[in-house]
Amino acid sequence: MKIKQYWEAIIFLIAVLILPSFLQAQLQHDKKYKFSINIPADWSKKSYKDGTDKVFEYYSPDQNAAIQLRTFEADERVTTDLLVQVYEQSMLPKGYSRESLDNHVSANGIPGKQGIYQVNYDGNDVILATFYTVQNSIGYVLTAIVPNVVADQKGDEVKAIARSFQIDGFHAASNKQSKTTTGAGTVLGGSTGKAKNEPEASETGFTTLALDDIQVEFSIPKTFKIINRGEGQTIWSDSKGDIKMVIQTIDKSTGKTANSISGDVAQQVHQANGKIKKDSHTTIDGLYVKQLTYEVNEMVFTYLYTDAPQHILALGFVSSVQKEDVNRLYFHKSLLSLRQINKASSGSTGKIDKRLVGSYKFVGRSDGKDLLNYWNITLNLNGTFNDEHQLKEGNYVSKNSGNWSVEGDKLTLTIPTNYGNGIQTVY
Repeated sequence: MKIKQYWEAIIFLIAVLILPSFLQAQLQHDKKYKFSINIPADWSKKSYKDGTDKVFEYYSPDQNAAIQLRTFEADERVTTDLLVQVYEQSMLPKGYSRESLDNHVSANGIPGKQGIYQVNYDGNDVILATFYTVQNSIGYVLTAIVPNVVADQKGDEVKAIARSFQIDGFHAASNKQSKTTTGAGTVLGGSTGKAKNEPEASETGFTTLALDDIQVEFSIPKTFKIINRGEGQTIWSDSKGDIKMVIQTIDKSTGKTANSISGDVAQQVHQANGKIKKDSHTTIDGLYVKQLTYEVNEMVFTYLYTDAPQHILALGFVSSVQKEDVNRLYFHKSLLSLRQINKASSGSTGKIDKRLVGSYKFVGRSDGKDLLNYWNITLNLNGTFNDEHQLKEGNYVSKNSGNWSVEGDKLTLTIPTNYGNGIQTVY
């Protein structure tokens, strides 16, 4: 692999990024470089030679996400650490932020390193997730690229593609995932009872914490334990006490918002002669999320504030400057895993049936009329749906989203409106 800049290629990928595909994936296999990867059938695919490197690029149909795999023949001098050094020094633009860099074993048992980076392109924050490995005298650099603004829409799809990456001779690693469910009594003060379903060890070292009363969930380090409880707040710590995690909820009846709270905190930081290191916002799973990172008295605070359905959630990690890399890793994992749960469909008493989760293509009407070029509906696990269709009479593509539920043999799709009552379609 040449030590050369190819950030222009990354910039091109980002430049065309601005809704998920669930069509059957197609296995892409290269005999020479001994890898395979599953790419959705409707993604575009291309490959080309760049000097001694072979580059494979894949784009989502709406250009909202991209995967790049760079491969090359490597001699004994090329190590994974060297790949990381070349990438960070020669291939990333000035001003990039490394969120984390860790030893990593892929879902298919491939050892290497994984780096998570934030870059800014034309005012938009973009996430780069890069996996580095050298195996059997071949080097691989796999990069997934997703703008923050569509991370909630595209993240799961891109992650599934990246996890499908295989190198001949390696096998899938075992991976258990668990979920810890808590209510107001176990997380937000009150009872000191244990949360239901204690987390099990997993490959990533994280487990999912579900806050049922405020209808959100996110990943937390599995080793963290609650060390202090207060009204509307819990403080957690790792086993060494090096990093603290704070979970706080504020009732919306106070008139506060995610923006106003983060603004108040930023003002206090300035008054304390602290330093604001990052102040940005994004949308994750339909939630407006304000991010604030600051430093005061050699301590680093990474926080997110989000307007949940009934409350404002403040989630933060606190550490010394020396532990900033680990702090940011924990924060980044929690941020990208943030999800809404228990979404209720307006006007419906039905519930979600996990067996129906998936994508559906409508091929005809019961009355025999042929009015549409196509109509696709995706039912998501979190209780939301996405609808895209086009009438034969015009070229306009209509897109809707809302909530879905099932009661008996009836499926109800509800599109929220500004007037309190959702527009419902019952099947």
